Amino acid sequence: MKIPFFSVRRQLAISVALVHALLMSAFIVDMVARQRTQLQDVNFQQAVVLAEVLAANSVSWVLANDLSGLEEVIYALSHNPELRYAMILSKDGRVLAHSENARVGSYLTDSISERLFHLSRSTSERRPETLVINPRLVDVAAPILFQNRVIGWARVGLNRDQVAAAVRRAVIGGVVYTISAISIGTFLAFAIAGRLTRRLNEMSRVSERIYRGERALRVTEDDRDELGILGKAYNAMLSAVETSEKALLTEQLRLRASEERFNLAVEGSRDAIWDWRFDTGESYYSPRWRELLQSSDLSILQASTLEQSIELWLMRFHPQNQPEMRVCLDSLRLGSVGCCDKEGQIQRADGSWIWVASSALAQLNSQGQIIRIVGVVSDISVRKRYEAELKNARASAEKSSQAKSDFLAKMSHELRTPLNSILGFSEIIRDELLGEVGVPHYKEYAQHINDSGAHLLNLINDILDLSKIEAGKITIEKEFLDLESLARGVEVLVRQRAYKNRLRITSLIPHTLPTLWADQRAIKQILFNLLANAIKFTPEGGEITIAACEEPNGFIAISVADTGIGIPEDHIERLLKPFEQIDNRYANAEIGVGLGLSLVQGLVVLHDGRLSIESVVGKGTVVTVYFPLASTLSCRQVL
Repeated sequence: MKIPFFSVRRQLAISVALVHALLMSAFIVDMVARQRTQLQDVNFQQAVVLAEVLAANSVSWVLANDLSGLEEVIYALSHNPELRYAMILSKDGRVLAHSENARVGSYLTDSISERLFHLSRSTSERRPETLVINPRLVDVAAPILFQNRVIGWARVGLNRDQVAAAVRRAVIGGVVYTISAISIGTFLAFAIAGRLTRRLNEMSRVSERIYRGERALRVTEDDRDELGILGKAYNAMLSAVETSEKALLTEQLRLRASEERFNLAVEGSRDAIWDWRFDTGESYYSPRWRELLQSSDLSILQASTLEQSIELWLMRFHPQNQPEMRVCLDSLRLGSVGCCDKEGQIQRADGSWIWVASSALAQLNSQGQIIRIVGVVSDISVRKRYEAELKNARASAEKSSQAKSDFLAKMSHELRTPLNSILGFSEIIRDELLGEVGVPHYKEYAQHINDSGAHLLNLINDILDLSKIEAGKITIEKEFLDLESLARGVEVLVRQRAYKNRLRITSLIPHTLPTLWADQRAIKQILFNLLANAIKFTPEGGEITIAACEEPNGFIAISVADTGIGIPEDHIERLLKPFEQIDNRYANAEIGVGLGLSLVQGLVVLHDGRLSIESVVGKGTVVTVYFPLASTLSCRQVL
């Protein structure tokens, strides 16, 4: 087999060579740049040192204005091969000495010199100044100081030709080194690539011969490296393929048997199946269609062409369902969806209509063109009938609930009006607002009338609130509440009743507790009901404690504990239902109808909270309600 020009071996070798070349080039460029910088730094430091030495040796000669002495100082530097010029200047710019004698006595008026003289007049800096620095020249001036005062300048200019020459030599050496390294790397890369691809070439040759019919041929196995292991795996794959070919005949036989079972399942299925082949123009409808359409002849669904058959199938659906069924089929044929599920009514041969659920699946070829749509149609008439009955039952229940709400609202009005009159007149008699009552017992009777009326009014309010909660019509207005002050207010309402029963109420609500996001009226009602229950079922001399704390899970827990008679464990769930009570033989002579805890639970659930009861018979009960913190709610819930 002819090896292509861009073989794996060449690609691998070229890739390694290119990477090696890039790395070596980057290394040489970096090395040359570092050497250039180092040589330029050395050249600059040499100029600074020469200028400082020249300045130090010129102090006495400048003070004495001895030009010959200054010439000797300049002459001492002339042996430096990199020196372009050296000069000693007065602070006003006159050349006192110069490596070119013709310049002595002249004044420097260029912009660089002017900047130097300006520095000697306007700054207190006493350090060398860099006047010129470029690839060809570095010019440094050092101040000549006497008693910390500038009396002149020593200026030195050095050529950078030797630096450039050294850099050029480094570049040439780097290029030669890089070319040599690349050549050696390329040779080694081709050698290694040839060794790595030798087994691949062998597998390629074996594959071609196997394709020509030599099925028993295998490659040489070797466990010394990964390619040898690959060759071993390649042989295992060939053996597996050979085994698979043998198993394929068995599978074909099994598939034929499975197809026969499928045909039997289709014939016995309660779902009607259809199969449209757009590549062959064939259509298939399972026998179940005869029962579904109550027709012994399926010609009502079949025509001379597939498109006509599809149109007949669509026309069986109710006119209201045909548009969405057409959209469904068009989406399947265009490939925009893979499957489509719809419900609708289909007409039988006798003209009656039944509800069906249709589910279709599309099959596309590699070019995205439709070649097949397969689907099933199920009779859902019974389910639809149940749904209609359920809808009617729900409507009837809602109507009953509305009638109940209307009745309770009307009864509330009818009962509250006379009750308010009874309460008002009983208070007038009790408090003797219109004059003294002749018989003292009448005042006591008036108090009993007032207490009974108030109890009845509270009972009516509890029944109405509970019915609103059950009907989902109660609304709560949440706000940030100070639980400590709210509990203190509720405690005042029940304090007289507790005092009467010789009970002590203790509050353990910390003032550092986070604010509660809840409805104020609902929280008051919850606390009042819990405290009233505790007072009712706690014998004289007992203790009631109200406490609150922040839970780690983001809830505020409010607990009311008492030392009362307790609740049997099997009665706790029953007490949460309306009108359920425990044995009140030990209650403090109070009566009730069992709405307190059920109303509390309903109000807690409205706040997305929960209620728990822990009780030990003869020792007491702890009722705890949990409310979510405002920090755990979303902005939408808070606002």
